[in-house]
Amino acid sequence: MPRDKKILYIGLSSLIVALLVPWFAAGINNRAFAAALLLPASVAFLFLIKKRSIPYYTKRQVLLLACVFGVLYTLIHYLLGIPFGFRSNPYSFLRPNIVVEFVIPTALAIVGVELIRWIAVAQGSKGISALAYFLGVISEVSVFLGVVRVETFNRFMDLFGLTLLPALIANLVYNYLAKRYGASTNIAYRLIISLHVYVFTANTATPDAITSFIKVLLPVALYVFIDALFERKRKFARKKTGAVAYVAGGAAFAIIASFMMLISCKFHYGAIVIATESMTGELNKGDAVIFEQSDGEDLEVGDVIVFERRGNKIVHRVIDIEVINNEVRIYTKGDANENADAGFITPSDVVGKALTKLPGVGYPTIWMRELVRGAFKQSDAL
Repeated sequence: MPRDKKILYIGLSSLIVALLVPWFAAGINNRAFAAALLLPASVAFLFLIKKRSIPYYTKRQVLLLACVFGVLYTLIHYLLGIPFGFRSNPYSFLRPNIVVEFVIPTALAIVGVELIRWIAVAQGSKGISALAYFLGVISEVSVFLGVVRVETFNRFMDLFGLTLLPALIANLVYNYLAKRYGASTNIAYRLIISLHVYVFTANTATPDAITSFIKVLLPVALYVFIDALFERKRKFARKKTGAVAYVAGGAAFAIIASFMMLISCKFHYGAIVIATESMTGELNKGDAVIFEQSDGEDLEVGDVIVFERRGNKIVHRVIDIEVINNEVRIYTKGDANENADAGFITPSDVVGKALTKLPGVGYPTIWMRELVRGAFKQSDAL
């Protein structure tokens, strides 16, 4: 095996293992740790590895397009504040220690991992490129989460859905761009989309699910634009199927966008998966319920509603409504339960009114939930 490849295999594998350690350890800031690890490693690789890729002549145009997409992401992020509102930004660079604790480590980690990625993919080895990809994913999760310990199921689901999934998709694009156009395109794009949150004193209250969806969509859109504008080689068959591909892509985007809007529960309609057997008969375990938001004032006895209790969303039926001392009290019960729910809820607890169900479509979510919970229980037992 050539010397360069041997160094990269050992170096990348070691970096991946090192970046994973703080996930399961207490008191370590992943962001600072990643910066301290990746930037020196990138400098070492620059000195030790000789082979470099030669970027295409369109590098400047692609860099400019990446910057435009980065600004577009920032613009979308703050425009979403119109429907969702704004809140004080605790990470504004004007606050004490934010630059040292967040801005600098984030920037250094991004620069370091993208230099390493460029050097790695330039070798033309699928194995080394795969290691660079996983290093990019793990470093991105570390940078965005900062301090994280994967201890509970809810923490795992937050990690997977809100950070890991967007990182898995985005890093496929980053690997492609690094191979074709060098490190600068990725560095510019990622710095813009990562550091803008530290610039302003206010941030949006956009649901995390919507933000994650944009993080998935934008790198893919960047790839599509670059491929269409700057990649000159086209197969004749591809031209024939281009219209079909665009239609299919548009349909897929519409479906995904609708799904993300539903699960965010921040629009007029929402969706929730039935995870217990308390409503068996009407709503079975694994069914997904589409509901319409409600302020709780228009409810009637017999309605199936979604409400919050102790931080959990519950789907049960209204069995009684009464007004005591000008307070509306709503009593609920699961159809399959022998007894009514303890106590009562008020209109402020109501999330929405069930409209229809999608039988069985929520089972993958339940299977994943039970699988991960089992893993955590086993880990606790050890």
